[in-house]
Amino acid sequence: MRALEKTDINVVAVYAIIFDKDEIPTLNDNILPIKFVPSIKKVNETVDLAILHGGRGTIYTAAYAGKPVIGIPMMLEQQCNIDNLVRHGSAIRLSKRYFTTKNLLNAVDKIFTNYDTFFKNAQLLKEKLQEPKGAENTVKRILEIIEKDRM
Repeated sequence: MRALEKTDINVVAVYAIIFDKDEIPTLNDNILPIKFVPSIKKVNETVDLAILHGGRGTIYTAAYAGKPVIGIPMMLEQQCNIDNLVRHGSAIRLSKRYFTTKNLLNAVDKIFTNYDTFFKNAQLLKEKLQEPKGAENTVKRILEIIEKDRM
């Protein structure tokens, strides 16, 4: 958040239980820290760029939204997820170990300088992905269980 505070980019910083509200530093007006959002899907659909740790859920949400990503993996699985987006030309991966404010700002600048290309690649990836059918599959499974219990 501190790195992006130095830019004129508007940032929605969704944080989780790692911070209590009183631990969030005072930030410039371009940074909006939010602990809970009702739909991360809607957030991804409205942003121009997602900066993520690379967990499966955040990667899929950004990919289904067709938006460019900067990924900073915290573990190997997240690195693999981000690298899949990098291979499709829709993301940049930064190292957690060698993370610097300068590297992050350079990646942001690279995305926005070449935004048409990153966005086009993210949209092409989105078109290749099948829409998730989690809710539909859950209903089917519940009905299977109910039917099995009736027998």
